[in-house]
Amino acid sequence: MAKDITIQISGTADQGIQIFGDLLAKARHNAGFFVFSVNDFESQIRGGHNSHLLKISGQPLSAPCPVPYMLVNINENHYKYYVNRIHRNGIIIINNETDETDMSNIWNIPLDRIAKDSGGQIASNTVTTGLILAILGAIAADCRFFPL
Repeated sequence: MAKDITIQISGTADQGIQIFGDLLAKARHNAGFFVFSVNDFESQIRGGHNSHLLKISGQPLSAPCPVPYMLVNINENHYKYYVNRIHRNGIIIINNETDETDMSNIWNIPLDRIAKDSGGQIASNTVTTGLILAILGAIAADCRFFPL
């Protein structure tokens, strides 16, 4: 059985969701994985809701998986749109300064602050890309995290 992961990325129309998804897709493809990527442009209005679904696998893909294992929210308010669709053992990453939950699968990470401290809040999608690539590296090293 192939090991794969599906990631749902959400944020507003001005947060670079397409760039984030494209960077992840290219990085994983260049690492030898098969990638299926779907952009969802629900809003063309600055600040509106957008998302990107990305499936990464060690075997050829013919369709995305509608149930993401990882939900990444660059806008902290967007997780509510996808929280009921995530895999039962999935990880939810929220761009948030405070840890307001006791759920172990929700990770509140201050992505905007990290980006601002690194040169500019506009780079929060780049910071998030690095975070996800680091997590995927941990997943590859320890297969217990894969949703098989």
